[in-house]
Amino acid sequence: MSKRNLKNVAVDDEGIEIGTEMNGNETVTKSFKLSRKTDWPADADGNPEEIVMTVVIDMKGVKYGDILDDAIRTKIITLQNALRGTGKNQTPFEVLKMMAESGNLHRHYDTMGTAPENPEKTYNDTLASVSNLSPEQRQKLMQQLAGM
Repeated sequence: MSKRNLKNVAVDDEGIEIGTEMNGNETVTKSFKLSRKTDWPADADGNPEEIVMTVVIDMKGVKYGDILDDAIRTKIITLQNALRGTGKNQTPFEVLKMMAESGNLHRHYDTMGTAPENPEKTYNDTLASVSNLSPEQRQKLMQQLAGM
């Protein structure tokens, strides 16, 4: 395995290294950063220290279906976290309840971690956008909507 500079590891939003280093067909090497805001030493700027760890995953005897199951489970956990939401743009409980009762929630694999839009916020944003249009722009928009 080639030596790499772990100080400059490119990581995604979840602190996991982007890209995978394959060592033959039997192992995968992945690096990730660990950090914690509380009960953790701080650097000179007051930010929590980060530790870069590298793990070698032994893939001997693992079937494609096992890997697929793990990927799906990870995507479901990511979607659950997105649906719980944080911050002021949370999807209201009532909307989530309606989504759950309306049947299956269809999501593409690439958008599993994307929370659904808050319909109330989207509606209010749309009204605000329309109210900022000139009379000519509004008329053109109404004509386009009528033609749909």
